Formats: sequence, C-alpha cells, structure tokens
Amino acid sequence: MLKSQKETLEARLRSLEAEQERQEHELADLKELEEVSRLEALLHDNEPIEKRLKAEKAEKTVNLENELEQELARKKNLPLPKVIDKKAINDIELPEEQRAVRHGFVICLLFNAKSPSEWSDEGVGGWREQLGGTAYADQKAAEERLRELKKHFPEYPLVIRKR
Repeated sequence: MLKSQKETLEARLRSLEAEQERQEHELADLKELEEVSRLEALLHDNEPIEKRLKAEKAEKTVNLENELEQELARKKNLPLPKVIDKKAINDIELPEEQRAVRHGFVICLLFNAKSPSEWSDEGVGGWREQLGGTAYADQKAAEERLRELKKHFPEYPLVIRKR
C-alpha cells in the first residue's frame, strides 16, 4: 500500500508540475501581450509628433520656395514678391476629378517665356516645371484660381494657357 501511495503522490506531483509549466507559459504570453499593448499605446502617442514633423517639413518647404522666388526676382530685376503663406492660397478646394486632369487650362508664370512655370495645387501649392502644374477642366475654374493667385502675386506675370 505504501508503494501505491508513493506512486499516486508522484503522479500527482508530475501533474502539478505540468500545470505549473502550463501556467508559466500562459503568464509569459500575457507579458508579451502587455508589451505589445504598451508598444501600440506608445505608437499611438507618437502619431501627433509625426504629424507635427510633417507640418514643420511643409513649412520649411514653403519658406524655401519663398526665398527662391525672391532670389529669382532679384536676379531678373523684377519687383520682389511678397512673402506669403502658401497654405492660405489653397483655401479654394477643388474636386478631385479636376486635380487629376492632365489636359485643360493651366496657370503659367512667365518669368521664362520659353519654359514657363505652372501653378500646382498639390501639397502646399507652388510653382512647378512645365506639365507639373494643375490642369483645370474648365476655364472658369482656372480663372477663379488665377484671381486668387494674383492677390498673392500681384507683380507676377501670370496667364492662363490651354494644355
């Protein structure tokens, strides 16, 4: 009888050890899940930082574009353009189908008549090389944008051309 009690206790001990090992694995899995949750929360907290960094990069781009436009005006002996917030120009929101048009009416900047720059509504807006600007589906939309741009660039030689 003593032998059977010993075997029973050993079997019970093995069962308890197996249960303890199973619980340790579950605990390790739970710790991994907590770590994943912590990392997800950290990532979520960093999203505003990423947005702020993108906004700062866009602002630097706008400032650089303003500086380049002023330098170009100085070299061509043109009146210096006003430094503007180009984000304000993009207040007129155009339908997506008008932005995607490759043929239509474009607004050109004629500092160089042989290769005029074109206005683009993409990003923070700005002057792009030929075929890089926004082509408006109809002349009315192009004239509306031209009026807005002339408020910000009154001394610039701006025209609408058909592409």
